[in-house]
Amino acid sequence: MLAGVGAACVAAAAIAFGVGHDGLVGHEQTQVVAAGPQFTLRHTATLIAATSTPVGPGSIRHLRFTNLTDEGQPTYDTFVRPDGTALVGPAGGVLEETSGYRTRAQLDGLPADPDQLRTRMLSLAHELGLGYADEAPDRALYRLATDLLPDPAVTSEVKAGIYRVLADLDLEAIRARDLGVGMDRTGRPGYVLEFTFEEGYVDRMVIDSGTGALMSVETLDRDGKLFGGQVYVFAEMLEKMPQTA
Repeated sequence: MLAGVGAACVAAAAIAFGVGHDGLVGHEQTQVVAAGPQFTLRHTATLIAATSTPVGPGSIRHLRFTNLTDEGQPTYDTFVRPDGTALVGPAGGVLEETSGYRTRAQLDGLPADPDQLRTRMLSLAHELGLGYADEAPDRALYRLATDLLPDPAVTSEVKAGIYRVLADLDLEAIRARDLGVGMDRTGRPGYVLEFTFEEGYVDRMVIDSGTGALMSVETLDRDGKLFGGQVYVFAEMLEKMPQTA
């Protein structure tokens, strides 16, 4: 289970927001206006569009993440060139050449409009082989969304569109749940959402409650045990690839 979620989640199984003259306010001034996973995803879309953080002017995408799937849960660095080739390796360790990442052209071609974006995401998921035969389209959309949201080359407007695409999934069919406010495995606070797809595994997202950034994604098996996932440490755009030995 996600460390700290049990203790940190609010008692209700849905997050609720208060609204004042200046937006979200403290409990003493709040009025509950909406709750549930669809509202949280749409709220996050508005949040990330309004609070985008500069990630640097370069063309090299640098993402550092902790891989929950690998033994020992190591932290990795990826440095991705515009053509989809990359240097990948343990953080602070030896980097190796690899390929197969999304190209900058693929990312720059993503529209912000949710309807157009959904169509393009389904096409891109097929191009990248992110699905299986007879798999529900919502699963492929979710899988691609969790790949795109941490990517520093994806604009805040497109990330807002991705959250809106997720909000328009059949959330009842995939048993989406809003677990309120919890923490990721590093103790960072965020909104916690769960999605249970047809295979019975539970996917859990933790979203930064201040910026809307995706902080972590993890998968629990049918017994509730950790199956895999990633915790995103930081992302930036660099002007040059790092030097290798």
